[in-house]
Amino acid sequence: MSGISAGAAHAIAANFPWRDYMTFIDLGSAQGMVPATLARAHPHLSGIGFDIPSVKPVFEEFIAHQRVSDRVRFQSGNFFEGTLPKADVIVIGHILHDWDLAQKKVLLSKAFDALPKGGAVIVL
Repeated sequence: MSGISAGAAHAIAANFPWRDYMTFIDLGSAQGMVPATLARAHPHLSGIGFDIPSVKPVFEEFIAHQRVSDRVRFQSGNFFEGTLPKADVIVIGHILHDWDLAQKKVLLSKAFDALPKGGAVIVL
């Protein structure tokens, strides 16, 4: 997934107004390319990679190698169960195509519920 996400991660880091935000979550973060790229590009940001528990060791190793583990952490979970962690920006990459319309609406609703006023959802 990192190879697929790298180009989009760099584009999001370069073109989104991150100066207006402090925190982010990458839903379905896999290895952590998006969180690592955002954190490296914007030292004021802190973020969460959210994915299933089995991804944690791979994520943490990659984030440590990228030297951003002081600002990026892993949180395990199932984004269809319970609420999502709160953040200023929620990135949903390479996920929505996996689900039917009803599930997509649930996931997007949960994402918007996790945002403060003025927050943002980025879908790729």
